[in-house]
Amino acid sequence: MLCTVELKIRTMNLAKLTDDGIDKDIVIIAVGNGACNCIRNMVNEPDVQNMHLFLCNNGNSSYGDDSEKCRQDTINMLPDIDAILDDNVKKVILVSTLGGCTGSVATPILAEYITKKRVEVYCIVSLPFIFEGEQTMKKAQKAVAEMSLFSMQTLIFNSELYRRQSCNQSVIRFFILIDKYFHKSIFSISKGR
Repeated sequence: MLCTVELKIRTMNLAKLTDDGIDKDIVIIAVGNGACNCIRNMVNEPDVQNMHLFLCNNGNSSYGDDSEKCRQDTINMLPDIDAILDDNVKKVILVSTLGGCTGSVATPILAEYITKKRVEVYCIVSLPFIFEGEQTMKKAQKAVAEMSLFSMQTLIFNSELYRRQSCNQSVIRFFILIDKYFHKSIFSISKGR
């Protein structure tokens, strides 16, 4: 059952997708537009029923290149993270499409913060395409380096490498494949309990 519950009203929202009253030991937090779309697509899959799913997004792409505003909004949202990290939570899986402001800025902050709460953090991310620009790629690579310091494991989907190998694929097909990669990675991490 898809249920969205806003935990607090802030510029950066954290919304809960699952709400069945069952204590769960795995929390998935999708960070940014692309990852939120992916998690929405997999919410009814049977192998994610033992997990709490959350969306962390600003609701629109208003950050542009304002990394400092995104950083501050993420820091202001950390009490919301505390509210979901109860004693039952053993793992947090951060899912993010990097390159944009929300994913690239918020994901490393969340990885560091949650690790300091003594909860295992795993990151599953996708890198941007080359045509999105050098600055976008640098921002994503910096985010991977930062989050990897706090993550038990960082799994990376290299969008550009896949595009080069599968040049006949449509954009829609590509996004379906990213969704599958995220889903399989989440399932793999969750089985390693």
